[in-house]
Order: sequence, then C-alpha cells, then structure tokens
Amino acid sequence: MTHNSRRALWIATGFGTLWLLLALAAADFPPPRGFIWVVAADVVLSLVVYWRARVYAGWARQRRAHRVARSALEGLAAGLVVALLFGLAGGGEPSVTTSGRDLAVWCAVVGALGALDGLIVYGLAAGATASD
Repeated sequence: MTHNSRRALWIATGFGTLWLLLALAAADFPPPRGFIWVVAADVVLSLVVYWRARVYAGWARQRRAHRVARSALEGLAAGLVVALLFGLAGGGEPSVTTSGRDLAVWCAVVGALGALDGLIVYGLAAGATASD
C-alpha cells in the first residue's frame, strides 16, 4: 500500500467514524431498524472519500486549476444526492408529513455539509502531499 493510499484510508476511516458517531448521537436510543440505511450510506460514502482523497492528493501535486472549488462542488453534489435519497424515502416517523419546503431546507443543509466535507477531505489530502 502506497503512502497516499494509506493516508486516504486514514482520512476515509476518520470521516466514516465521525459521521457515524454524529448520526448515532442524533438518533433515538436504541437506534431504529431503519438506521441500518444510515450505516450503509456511511460505508459507501467512506469508500468514495477514500477514492477522492487519492485523486485530490494527485490534484494538489499537479497544482491543478480550480481543484479547491471542484472538491467543494463534488462534496455539494454528493450531499445533495444523499439528501434527496433520504429525503424522498421519508423522514422515518409515519405521523410526520414533510413539505417541499422542508425537503428544500434539508437538501440545502446536507448539501452545504457535503461541500464542507469536500473541502476538508481536499485539505487533508493536499496537506499530506505538502508534507511528503
């Protein structure tokens, strides 16, 4: 395993662990049965982070144009996909109905968090490149 792959693995593991702990903190105790979908999404997104961290390290080494903005846009897109998947699947509580405005706010918040995550992953991957 190369140094970049090892670094990307640490970034992805940290990302997945942190978001899973945050999701657990926000969930009921014990978490509902549907929480397994949150865990599955966390695993898939951690794999994406592993892949993109390696790409971002390459961009940093090459000093590719617009790399920071692109990492934020990729994070935004990932956040919007996740928000739409979970938002359209329902809120989990059968007695609560959500409006289109609720879904829009949910998408905006999760999309913004995705953009922030993209920037953080890029920063960690690029920082690793700078220290090599």
